[in-house]
Amino acid sequence: MQTDSIVCLDSRDLERKQRGRSV
Repeated sequence: MQTDSIVCLDSRDLERKQRGRSV
């Protein structure tokens, strides 16, 4: 199940991007 891993990474990436924009 590679998709699960990719989704997990995507979620973290999105959170990081959102935090970067917020800061």
